[in-house]
This record gives sequence, C-alpha cells and structure tokens, in this order.
Amino acid sequence: MERVIMLADCQSFYASVEKSAHPEYHDKPVAVGDPSRMSGIVLAACPLAKARGVTTASRVGEALAKCPELVVIRPRMGRYIELSLLITRIFERYTDRRSVSRRIFRTTFCCPRAFGHGSALGRRKFWRRWQRTITQKRTTKASTS
Repeated sequence: MERVIMLADCQSFYASVEKSAHPEYHDKPVAVGDPSRMSGIVLAACPLAKARGVTTASRVGEALAKCPELVVIRPRMGRYIELSLLITRIFERYTDRRSVSRRIFRTTFCCPRAFGHGSALGRRKFWRRWQRTITQKRTTKASTS
C-alpha cells in the first residue's frame, strides 16, 4: 500500500471555526478576541483580515484601526477544543501513528479498504465524509443550544 503523510493545517483555526458557525461573515474579515477590551489581543485572524494588516497577537484596538470593518468575535475555547478532538478522531480512524502537537499523521492510505482502490475518487470520498462530519457536528451543536 502507498504511504501518505497527511498534515491537517486548519488555517487560522479559531477564526475558521467562527466563520463556519456564522455564514453571514463569509466575505468579511474576522478576528477572534474580546471585542469589549481594546487592549486585549487577537487570538486568530482569517486570511481576509490578515490581508488588511490584522495580525495574531496584535491588540484588538490596533486591529480595528487597521481594518474598521473587522468583525471581532469573543473566543469559545470549549468549542475549539471539541472540534480539534473531533478532527483528531477522524484522522485516527485512517492512521497508524500520529503527532498530536502538529496534527501530522502518517498512514498507509486506506482508500482501498474504506473507499475503494486508493484512487483520486477514494480520496475525494474521504474528504467529503470529513467535511460532512464537521458540518453535522456543527448543525447538531447549534440545534441543541
């Protein structure tokens, strides 16, 4: 079987989680931080915000000065941990060893067993299942809140 190294780089993870939870912010610059504390720091900024000069660890007030249309969302650490663990569990199903600190997974690609023939189609099925699982988890969480 083919050996594959997978790296799950969840770009600007906290900001990505918030943009996913708030579809109305899809095309807006988003940062995660405490909007009530201008001297607080930005924990994460989406690529749109970064393109406008907002950086991680900058002060919220400075970020808003650089990008007045920035949407600052209060962090939900419990949610980020929950989704991080979910992503880890999904990848653990397809791997034999992993590095927890960087979410790097080494695996014998298991498309032949799980999705058929290790083909590009099999890999697309894997990613669709992963995306569907994240979406279902988000929808279930929202409906129970």
